[in-house]
Amino acid sequence: MTLGKRLNAFFVGYSICTFAMCCLLTIVSLYAIEDGFFDRKLKTAALEIENEQTNLDNGQIIKFNIVYYTEQRNLPFVGANFQTNEITEISHNDRYFHVLPLNRSADTQSFLVYDVTDELLVTNSLDDLSSLFAALFVVMMVCTLFFTRFFSQIILRPFQKLVEVVNTSAGYTEVQQLGETIREKDIKSLFLSIAENLQQREHMLNDQITFNQGISHELSTPIQVAKHATELIKSNDDVSSRALERLKQALNKMEKTSSAFLWLSSNNTWHVSVEVTNILEDIISASRDLVQKQKLIVMTDIEQTCYLIAPREVIGVVLENLLRNAINHCTDNEISVKSDCTGVTFTNRFNTQSQSEGFGIGILLVNQLAKRFNFVVNYTQADGLYCARIITNANIDNEQRV
Repeated sequence: MTLGKRLNAFFVGYSICTFAMCCLLTIVSLYAIEDGFFDRKLKTAALEIENEQTNLDNGQIIKFNIVYYTEQRNLPFVGANFQTNEITEISHNDRYFHVLPLNRSADTQSFLVYDVTDELLVTNSLDDLSSLFAALFVVMMVCTLFFTRFFSQIILRPFQKLVEVVNTSAGYTEVQQLGETIREKDIKSLFLSIAENLQQREHMLNDQITFNQGISHELSTPIQVAKHATELIKSNDDVSSRALERLKQALNKMEKTSSAFLWLSSNNTWHVSVEVTNILEDIISASRDLVQKQKLIVMTDIEQTCYLIAPREVIGVVLENLLRNAINHCTDNEISVKSDCTGVTFTNRFNTQSQSEGFGIGILLVNQLAKRFNFVVNYTQADGLYCARIITNANIDNEQRV
């Protein structure tokens, strides 16, 4: 059952109960009004007798079919108890009476008896009232179904929007924008909470996608090198030593890369400061063949060593990706690598008209690793120069994250 059908069923049930209560109250009210009308006639007759002070005979009809009885034993019914000046209702042999005791003398008690059997309009009109109530019930149900459907659509409109959003698999931005348009505070907070959960889920999925893409990206090069080295060993014995060295380097790189990605996906902490300069020199040395192939020159300026609170393999992946990014997007023959106590900077010229600005899978991995180990990598572009700067943990507060 949907929420709309449940709401319609509730309103229909509520309307039926309300109508039944109204019918019951109407009948009770009519009986009360009718009894009050009969009692008023009795009191009027008693007041006239008291004012006239005339002698009345037993069984004499006064008015309105009200009969006067001089003693209780003369009444058409027996076994009733009466209190002076209080009207009593009595049913006897399918006849209904209203009785008013009178004290016309100190030692005797007389009675006014009103036989209302033939004047019970409510009782005699129950069939007509039932037909009227049935007609009103049909009209009420038609109106209830119409207005319930109309107002339920208005009431449930925010929930219908929520269902549409869920069915269309909308992102957190769409849910948040939709939540801002809702006026009801409780439903609005529900939308914003769902939007926040969707945002967290999207971030988790993006991190997972980045992780998977990064593994493929980082391991593809050493795997190709290993395959090529293996083919060289099989085909030419003269280059076997060089191929074995390349194979060894490729396997070593795969091991370090897999270790770095394990750190990215784990919750373990790292508290040791690691020197960056030695790792940087090793990365530049290992990239010599690629640099020569691209006919580039790497200008190094290592003034002072710096430290990062991260594992060596993680620092190696970060430095290698930033250097590879500079090599792949350099438009002249020179790349600058500078290191000081505050961090490491990679600078290269790039084509300002190019669609690619160097933010590929490798840069996404660098950002994820930097976030994981609480250091910052800033990227700036100005006057055709592209600059990627690693800021050490101790200097994060002094630099602005980009």
